[in-house]
Amino acid sequence: FPSHDSYPPNLIPLLLSEHKKGYDIVYTIRKKNPDNSIVRNFFGIIYYKFFRRISGLNLADNSTDFRLITKKIALIICNNFKEKNIYLRGVISWIGFRSIGIEYTANKRLTGYTKYSFFDLIDLTASSLINFSTKPLRLSINLGILFALIATVMACYSFINYFLDERIPSGWTTLAILILMFSGVQLIILGIS
Repeated sequence: FPSHDSYPPNLIPLLLSEHKKGYDIVYTIRKKNPDNSIVRNFFGIIYYKFFRRISGLNLADNSTDFRLITKKIALIICNNFKEKNIYLRGVISWIGFRSIGIEYTANKRLTGYTKYSFFDLIDLTASSLINFSTKPLRLSINLGILFALIATVMACYSFINYFLDERIPSGWTTLAILILMFSGVQLIILGIS
């Protein structure tokens, strides 16, 4: 298990005791972390709410990677997930199986400091949201359709306007329509693939 001051080893008997009751996953929920700033706690709350909403997974607030999983789950993860940076909290929640959380209060870190910088947390947030939701893909498809519709309306308007008003600069309309149309097609293809 992680060598970390805020993961108390005295939780291990509790994890084992819950496992003996038939739970395949026993995860820990950090109620309070004295090493986190108010800003980090605030963004953590927002992240978990947003993640649950966008992914549909019931990930507990402040759940940690300090957890007990059965061999069956470990084999599923090792054999079926080939990602380089796997988001374990999300994957384990997504797999299913019986799970229960144990709350604890973290101790103040005695030595060292967190290895996650602000930008690491942003990267983790982005990858977890993209990996566990189809909503960004749907947004891409919808934006693509919108751009394609705007390009079509603009093409019709420009075609009619060409015969009625000669003040439109030559080539501008064609460029605008082509850019909108190709942007729309690219977004649709991106969303589908």
